[in-house]
Amino acid sequence: MILLLLVQSWLVTATMLGSSSFQEVRGQLLDVVSSTHAGRILIPQLWLVLVLLLLVFLHRLLSSFAGVWLSVALIVAFAGVRAASGHAGAQGDLTFAVALEFLHLASIAVWAGGI
Repeated sequence: MILLLLVQSWLVTATMLGSSSFQEVRGQLLDVVSSTHAGRILIPQLWLVLVLLLLVFLHRLLSSFAGVWLSVALIVAFAGVRAASGHAGAQGDLTFAVALEFLHLASIAVWAGGI
């Protein structure tokens, strides 16, 4: 997931520039991530995934009751931030469209987990 988020930031930058040149994208990557909505949404996603990864390595904490609920809370937060990263977040982060996108992502997760 970390690799995919890094690739996504690269692709977002290339799309905004209209160029896939390595030098051009590398030069603008930090600006796009720090000053655009799409870039600013990628940062919390990356942090949430890093914290989840840390929890996986801390087996004792993850196997406790609090660890399980912390993991669930982090996954729900990730889905919420992810919902704001697409077209639904174009009008702002806390809109009805983002709430519907969150429900859509949560439904996909429950369906996939059930299968």
